[in-house]
Amino acid sequence: MVLLMYYFSLCDWHFAAAFTGCVAILFRQSSFVWVVFTAGATAARLLVVLMQDSLAQPISLVSVAKHLILLVFGRFKDFIGVLWPYALTAIGFIVFVFLNNGIVVGDRSSHESCLNFPQVFYFLGFSLFFSWPHLVSPSLVINFLRDVKNIFRKPIKLLALILTVLSMFLLIFKFTYVHRYLLADNRHYPFYVWRRLYCKHWTMRYALIPLYMYSSWGIYQLLAVQQHLLWRLVFFVCVAMVTVPQKLLEFRYFIIPYVMYRLHAPLASFPKLLLETGFYIAINWATLYLFLEKPFRWPHEPEEVQRFMW
Repeated sequence: MVLLMYYFSLCDWHFAAAFTGCVAILFRQSSFVWVVFTAGATAARLLVVLMQDSLAQPISLVSVAKHLILLVFGRFKDFIGVLWPYALTAIGFIVFVFLNNGIVVGDRSSHESCLNFPQVFYFLGFSLFFSWPHLVSPSLVINFLRDVKNIFRKPIKLLALILTVLSMFLLIFKFTYVHRYLLADNRHYPFYVWRRLYCKHWTMRYALIPLYMYSSWGIYQLLAVQQHLLWRLVFFVCVAMVTVPQKLLEFRYFIIPYVMYRLHAPLASFPKLLLETGFYIAINWATLYLFLEKPFRWPHEPEEVQRFMW
């Protein structure tokens, strides 16, 4: 439903897109973030067109911001004419949250919201693992090392890098939350990722920071090939919105943002796509094998058969 909503928006069928977004929200309330993303991407496309048609071309960051504000207010009717279906969806969602006294429908005690900022880092690790044929290409690695080398030659950029690393350390130290399901349910892959990677030693949470930074840089570079800066800004903001409030580390929270990233990255060469497909087939084969051939029982529930799964 999320992908169908986004497709309708690309076709400029915005009422159909907003309606499909409502259906997506009925499946999972966090789909509202992707309604926001769709509206934001639509507004970004309109802004890009208006900027190209404008005679005044901004040359600095401040002038770009000023130019965008003037365009939005100067062409406010154009934006309202396009975005009103998404606004109605947003109003309906806000009313639902108010009447429901929250977003959660079901067991509220198991779906607690918090500021789990490291979830963004987990998503970056997830993306690096599943799209390594694209993100770990020799050319991309060489460009990354070249950029890092150039940063050390410029004091301002070096200071920004140091502050970024320190901020990531602080976010991991102060805002790492561990849901009780992650520690108790050994049927799911995240249980083993957390136990054998993040809990191997307390330093592992921080040792992975360079991989997170490389993954974010690589994803940004791939998206920059075809997507405007405004689109990328909307995307990364929505990734944070959909992951940070989640206390539980679960791969399903990463699927939609990952698919969005892969859909908007440039089409890779056939060998890379073949390697990626083979990698996915191997993972799915291993998952099905474990599910079918390696059942087990919990000591406190010996009559129930448990199986490995995502």
